[in-house]
Amino acid sequence: PDAYCGRTTFGIVAGVIGTLVCLAIVGMKIAASSVPFVAECCAALVLTTMNAFVVAYMTSPAGPGSSLGNLYYFSWISLVTCCMLIASCFETYKSGGESSTATNAHSAGAEMTSTNGNGVEDIAVDPLDNDENI
Repeated sequence: PDAYCGRTTFGIVAGVIGTLVCLAIVGMKIAASSVPFVAECCAALVLTTMNAFVVAYMTSPAGPGSSLGNLYYFSWISLVTCCMLIASCFETYKSGGESSTATNAHSAGAEMTSTNGNGVEDIAVDPLDNDENI
């Protein structure tokens, strides 16, 4: 029973730490409208490592999440979500720090504008606008 309670306590503490880290990142995004890339990547690595230990301890045969149920499934979902967060950080790093939101807005059909050096506004045309097959 002591190991079982210790694992449960570890899971609760890890969940609280994960929540606080995520709230800190969201708070930074609200306050400064951006978060330093290194801080975001470090947070993603810490969360993924922590969730890997949570899954190992909680879903092992002696852990409280060993049987199939909410604790089992959401422990794994949390780990997969953290891995996706790391993949997103890697994608941002690989693309040279450009956010994928501009790409997503353009692919959704949103019209994006930019200003060239002369102060004249250039309008990016969505490639689907000129497609004759649509």
